[in-house]
Amino acid sequence: MTSRTHLQKNMELYIGEYDLTGISRTLDSLADTMEQIELGNWGNDVTPYVSDSVREIGIRGYQALFDDAKTALFLPADTSENYITLVFGAAASPAVGDIAYSYTGWLADDSIAIDNKKGVVQISTIPAGPSFDLKPFGLLLYPKTTITETANGASIDNAAGTTAGYFANLHILSSTDGDYEFKIEHSTNGSDWDTLGTFTADGSAAAAETLTGTSTVNRYVRFTATRTAGSCVAVCSFIRQ
Repeated sequence: MTSRTHLQKNMELYIGEYDLTGISRTLDSLADTMEQIELGNWGNDVTPYVSDSVREIGIRGYQALFDDAKTALFLPADTSENYITLVFGAAASPAVGDIAYSYTGWLADDSIAIDNKKGVVQISTIPAGPSFDLKPFGLLLYPKTTITETANGASIDNAAGTTAGYFANLHILSSTDGDYEFKIEHSTNGSDWDTLGTFTADGSAAAAETLTGTSTVNRYVRFTATRTAGSCVAVCSFIRQ
């Protein structure tokens, strides 16, 4: 009998407003590479290269067993752009600060198979465009949570500010008459907070959205949800560029 690592056991996959977590089984690979261009010639002892600046990213071969208790869903492949977040817990369900792999893309493969009498969903995705100039690896800013009141998520300390901008994915998985304002805030000291970006999604329905910016991101970041009415279930990832 084979065993799984904690990292593999506690993967969670969100595509758009869908939670395809199920019981994670395997993952082929996560890409984050660039090709190289040769600058030298045949007379060089050492051939120099530079990057072609085209980042290859994508999820290949994510598999999960269907589990009604975790509401794993089958998502039909289509040609629309999707907001994709794959998060990894260490020894438990993913929490604030755990690894998140996030981008926007299309489904390249989405299939259901029966393996050893069990239903298995398999997902592969590619980025939305011929090149993707944003880094896909970041952190989970807000784990899957049922929000019933105004909430400030736990903050992430990056030890220092960064100046190359950010990328964030928000997934609203369900709503019960929700009316919220969702923001990402940042701070230099962990006490005084300013708005870094505000999502358009208001929690009134299942939805997904990407928020990007090119400004400085201060040392601390957090997710906030300001409630007017109702409840909703949300997940948010955050990547410093």
